[in-house]
Amino acid sequence: MGKRALPAISLTSDVATVTGVATGEGLDEVFAHQVRHLGESSDIALGISTDGNCTNVLRGLRESQERGLLTIGLVGGDGGAIGRADLDHVLTARADDPRVVKEVHVTMYHILWELVHVFFEQPGALTPEVSA
Repeated sequence: MGKRALPAISLTSDVATVTGVATGEGLDEVFAHQVRHLGESSDIALGISTDGNCTNVLRGLRESQERGLLTIGLVGGDGGAIGRADLDHVLTARADDPRVVKEVHVTMYHILWELVHVFFEQPGALTPEVSA
């Protein structure tokens, strides 16, 4: 039937937290604040920005780096500030039209999801010899 569900938290879904942090600390801190309180070093932080210049996404990813999370950026255009940040992985949709970038991001997200499940189903597929 379906594939194994993966635990994930969307940092945009809790409206009370987002608006509370935005009011108290500023909009740029909405993701960094939540990472400080929820993130663990075994987690993955995925930041998505159509132009790579969303300050709140960048701040969240930088906070994630400081806390030892694996960081992944999905960006568009030339990658912007997020693309130039020293993240673990950056996937760039080289298009200026945000609608095209969003469609490419959806495809990238689904490919990443499938790859995670391949590694769950085939644990030996990702060995040091393969990834080197």
